[in-house]
Amino acid sequence: DNSSGSLFGGFSANWVSESGSIDEETGKIRRIKLEARKLALFTKSSNELLADGAGFEQQLTSVLTAAAGWHLDFAFLRGTGAGQPRGVLNDPALVSVSKESGQAATTIVYENLTKMFARTHTASVGNSVWVANPTCIPQLLGLSVDVGTGGSFIPAMIESNGQFTMLTRPVLFTEKLPTLGTVGDILLADFSQYTV
Repeated sequence: DNSSGSLFGGFSANWVSESGSIDEETGKIRRIKLEARKLALFTKSSNELLADGAGFEQQLTSVLTAAAGWHLDFAFLRGTGAGQPRGVLNDPALVSVSKESGQAATTIVYENLTKMFARTHTASVGNSVWVANPTCIPQLLGLSVDVGTGGSFIPAMIESNGQFTMLTRPVLFTEKLPTLGTVGDILLADFSQYTV
């Protein structure tokens, strides 16, 4: 929120006349404490299986890597911050948009999306992506833009070459978000602002 004119921890600009004095400012600095944590997976295998299983070690490595990736993604989205990363959905910087008045439960309406887009910081629009639980797909595919009585159907979510977009931003689907009707079922995020 830049409405106060104060940016990046408390810096504001002032116009000063020639030879005028400039007031010194001290920005807010906060102390960040980093604690090393690691995600661990453990499995056992016999020497015989490793030696005789055709490509077993490579397959096992591939599966463990994919499993680690799944758990990391889940933590980056929904982690509690207690002994694990704090996920986007649990971060104090999260901005939530309320459903529309009279909107039925477990539905998404076009106004939900436009209000989310409008709340995105202007510097983050170019990096932002929609992320949604797959249970949102039927609702998103059914959304359209009203164009009056003589207009044609304009879908809110557009597909091109297997890639979906909404309001010009890419759409990704993951089961790592809550299901439709739950807070966080769809989000618009700029992951360049999330540090791992």
